Amino acid sequence: MNGAIKKYMRENNIQSPMALIGFITSILGFFVIPYFFGAVSIVLGVLALQQVKINKKGKTQATIAVILGIIDIIGSAFVQGFLLSYFS
Repeated sequence: MNGAIKKYMRENNIQSPMALIGFITSILGFFVIPYFFGAVSIVLGVLALQQVKINKKGKTQATIAVILGIIDIIGSAFVQGFLLSYFS
């Protein structure tokens, strides 16, 4: 299993799996459990940005993961606040 992951990473020029997973969880946060996936994407994005060996594509993915994670959390807070004020 570990060899298959390394092969996939080598073939697709992925140097930071944390950045890629952070990006994917930030997209998931728009649809499912935004507080959780938003927080996970922020943490993974920040950890990926702190890596020594990260290429430009990885930095971009990590930065987008952090930004989208913040948008997930703030957006869901606005929606939750709107719904609570509307139905109370």
